[in-house]
Amino acid sequence: MLTRKSLQIASEIGVASIAFTASWTWRQAFLRQHKLSFHVRTRQGQISPAGISAKAAAFSSELQQPMGELDVDVVYNADQTPIYFEHIPTKTIEAKGTQTVWVRSGGKTKERVTCMLLGDSFGNK
Repeated sequence: MLTRKSLQIASEIGVASIAFTASWTWRQAFLRQHKLSFHVRTRQGQISPAGISAKAAAFSSELQQPMGELDVDVVYNADQTPIYFEHIPTKTIEAKGTQTVWVRSGGKTKERVTCMLLGDSFGNK
């Protein structure tokens, strides 16, 4: 985001794109000069359980017997997943030593549309 904004400002004031490229060293110097640093979210809402592949294999083996008894050839699996209208960034630039980091949003963080995904046991999606 810093690179895009700096290139946009350089273009608006007439700096040639060959003269200014917003390189990695320029970004580091800019952050250091203005006493800024990258801050990352420190908490995660959901952690995937350990041994999930073992649970999936156990579930698959449980299904094999009823499928054989009922003469089922194809298994369909459907799932719904949300698609959010607004993506909250995970990193922001803030003054060094800041304890609370505020991230601006448009207020649409919880609005979403639901997408239905369907697949079968042959790999068709």
